[in-house]
Amino acid sequence: MTGVRFSYGEVTYKGRTATLTRRQYDILKAIVEAGEITPEKLFEKVYEDEFYSSTRSLLRVHVAAIRRKLKAAGIPIVIQCRRGFGYRALLR
Repeated sequence: MTGVRFSYGEVTYKGRTATLTRRQYDILKAIVEAGEITPEKLFEKVYEDEFYSSTRSLLRVHVAAIRRKLKAAGIPIVIQCRRGFGYRALLR
């Protein structure tokens, strides 16, 4: 993503910074690096553990928090969840 800087725990775009927890940062970075990633692969990459259907809601909670923090900071990264495909991040 052009103009977006990742520095552990922070995402910066045009002078605006959002501070994320370690998990939130890892999730966002994994989505951005992958381009598009299934919830299963995302969970396995971030948590280094096997994915279970009950953990899907855990990812949703983190992604919702990331979206709120990016919006509050004025950073135009949109995280989409495409049914049947997975998560992807777009710069608007």
